[in-house]
Amino acid sequence: MSQVEVLISAMNQNGPSIFRQTNIQSSALMVNQCDVNDYWEQKLEFGTIRIFSTKDRGLSRSRNMAVENASKKYALLCDDDEYLYKDYPQLIETAFADNPKADVICFQVKCPGKKYSSKSFKLGYITTLRIASWQICFRLESVRKANIVFDTRFGSGTVMGSGEENIFLYDCLKNGLNIYYVPICIGEVSRKKSNWFKGFTQTYFFNRGKILRRMMGSFWGGVYCVYFVIAKHRRYKKETNFANACKNIVKGFFSWSEK
Repeated sequence: MSQVEVLISAMNQNGPSIFRQTNIQSSALMVNQCDVNDYWEQKLEFGTIRIFSTKDRGLSRSRNMAVENASKKYALLCDDDEYLYKDYPQLIETAFADNPKADVICFQVKCPGKKYSSKSFKLGYITTLRIASWQICFRLESVRKANIVFDTRFGSGTVMGSGEENIFLYDCLKNGLNIYYVPICIGEVSRKKSNWFKGFTQTYFFNRGKILRRMMGSFWGGVYCVYFVIAKHRRYKKETNFANACKNIVKGFFSWSEK
């Protein structure tokens, strides 16, 4: 039986149909944020599927609840709009066997507009910024041993709206975990309308400043803020100007406090 468990974050799901939609072929756990607290499970030939229904809100809280209740060697993060290929359990287990030093492996998941490298490599503080949550699979023991959790101040369902997966990966790196990318495709994801991105607004840059300081600290976070507003200028110039982008990202950066 596979040692992979898929951790799905969803909202207002009715029953276990999402497991079929996602093409689950291993154990899986869904955290369903809804209006009740409940638990359901079913044993199948390839593993156990479980649903934790909760009144809690926020993507990071959902991820943390899933990680806390996960039970297999490898945990794969998954959203409610993914379709996993039939052989994903074997692909994941083989990738970890081929990369024994890896605590986290980021896979390819087909997504409109997203491009991937054709070569494997070790990820660092800059390259992790390109990773989406649905690419992430990790050794459960490594993450638990390092006491790494998703920061509940960030992610969908919070004022910040995003950044939780990059902060998670940064915290993994800061705790000495090894993160690798492998050019192995395990599924597809639709690019549905974002729950948090409303354009390059004042709030967007303000929150980006906070996220970068939380991830990178006061020095490198400040350096990256400057890089960010320069590098993204082509994308936001029709919505705001360079001066406003700088002003708002700096405001957010200096407003952040760990207290």
